[in-house]
Parts: sequence; structure tokens; C-alpha cells
Amino acid sequence: MKDKYGRIILDSYIPLNHYTTGRKEKIWLMNGEQKYLFKTGATNYEILAELIAEKLAKQCNFLTAEYRLATYQGKTGVVTPSFLKKGEIIITGDEYITHAKEIAKQNNIHLEFKGNSVENILNACALQDTNADLNKIMFQLLTIFCFDLTIMESDRNLTNISIIKDLKGNIKIAPIYDCSTMARMNTNIDSLVSNLRDDSQVYNITDNIQYTLKLTDDDDLNFMNEFSKLCGMFPKEVSTIMESIKKIDVDNAIDEVEKEINNSVPYSVRYWLRKSIMNRKQDLINIYNKSVREL
Repeated sequence: MKDKYGRIILDSYIPLNHYTTGRKEKIWLMNGEQKYLFKTGATNYEILAELIAEKLAKQCNFLTAEYRLATYQGKTGVVTPSFLKKGEIIITGDEYITHAKEIAKQNNIHLEFKGNSVENILNACALQDTNADLNKIMFQLLTIFCFDLTIMESDRNLTNISIIKDLKGNIKIAPIYDCSTMARMNTNIDSLVSNLRDDSQVYNITDNIQYTLKLTDDDDLNFMNEFSKLCGMFPKEVSTIMESIKKIDVDNAIDEVEKEINNSVPYSVRYWLRKSIMNRKQDLINIYNKSVREL
């Protein structure tokens, strides 16, 4: 059931686990046989970021957690149905890398696992899940990396990327989740909008947004350099991913969200995301096209 603001009312759901990470209060709830995670404590436009990012990921046919506006015991936030199937467990990237470090140390293997990178997660998979399809895992990680570059998600730390393991020991990367900081939506974007005078200005602002899921520990956090490098290293994989990213349409995503929440998204949000994400998408397309010409 929804209220007049389009929020799903969760008060009848059964609480299972209540905890806080950082600023965010999180509560696992049960309704029938389905588990849900309710998250509250967002600042600025983080809730809209979660809702809109999900729509953008679905435009690309990328696996993503589902987010809906919700209310629980008088608090507003977003609710996500668990994406785990029966018998599956989820392991955060932080836990997964920590375990890999212990295995490496015990076996005198010289892998440092310094940071949050595609390379480190792949090395961790090779070390502790020897039956893993590393090519599939790599493609899933590169998909998240490219999606993050496009929407300018700046907090894909090792708790915001996870591994799912089934009863047979098969592993896969969890769907994309927690995009609340995309395009600086966790800050006062009104000040960013006021600084936009022309298209060149948006590049000056967005080029400084750093990402956190790196390619390697040597990643210089310059998205143009690293994406160009990626295009040269994995042209086939990037070609497939870019065909999906080309489908991104910010206005359509926001239109869908407005229908769900029965309310208008502030014009400053629409204007900022249209400018920032669509310009970043075009940036990546240009870099990709240049790499194709050079092959």
C-alpha cells in the first residue's frame, strides 16, 4: 500500500535486524517470505539518486537492485527487496578481499590487495574460488566500472560491491546497488547548477568527480585516461558495454520516477543530471570511438 506521496508503507512488515552504517540507518524487514532492506538517513538528493540510478541501469539492461520510495514508522527512505535466491549468501568486497589477504599471507603469496580495484577482486577470486568463471566476473566488474564512470558514482567502496555465492560454491558479482552519491547528488547541487554557464563549464565541474572502483592500484583516477586504457585492453568487452550505455536517457529515467512517486522531481535535479550525465556519456562515447579508429 502507498500513501498520497507514492511512498510504500512498511509499518506492517516484520523487523528482523536494525543497524547503522555511517549516516544511514538500515532495517531488514520481512513481508511474507520476502525480505526487504529499508534505508533512511539520506541527505540532499540521495533518495532521488537511488531511484534514478536504478532506472538508468535498467535502460542498459544491467543487473541492479530495485529501489522504491518508502516510509517506515514515520521515517522516509528507500526500500529494496533482497536480490538473493534461496541458498545464496552475500559477501561484501571488503570481507572477500580480507579473506584473500589471509590466504595469501598463509601461503606466502605476494599479493598485497592494497585497494578497491577490479584487478584485486579478480585476484581474490582466483585465489579463493578456483572454479570461478573469471572472464564472467571480469565482465561484470567492468560493467559496474563503466556505469559508475557514466553516472559519476563516487562511493563504490568495498562495502558497495559484493560477491554472491550459491550452495554449489559458484560465485557472481552482486547487482549494482547503492548509487546515492552519483553526480554529487549527496551535496548541494543547486550551487553546481548556478555555476553552469555553458557546456564547457559542466566538463570543468564533472571532470573533478573521482570514482572509487579502480581498474588497478595504479589507476590515476583520471576517468579519461583509465577509460581510454580500458578500451585498448578489452575492446570486445567495452564494445558490448558501450552499446548498452548509449541507451541511457536521463529525462526518461526521471519521468519514470515521477510516475512512481506521484510527484515532480525538482527542476534543478533534472537539469543537473541531464547536463552532467549526458555530457559524461558523450565523453565516453568519444573516447571509445577514438579507440576504435586507432585499432
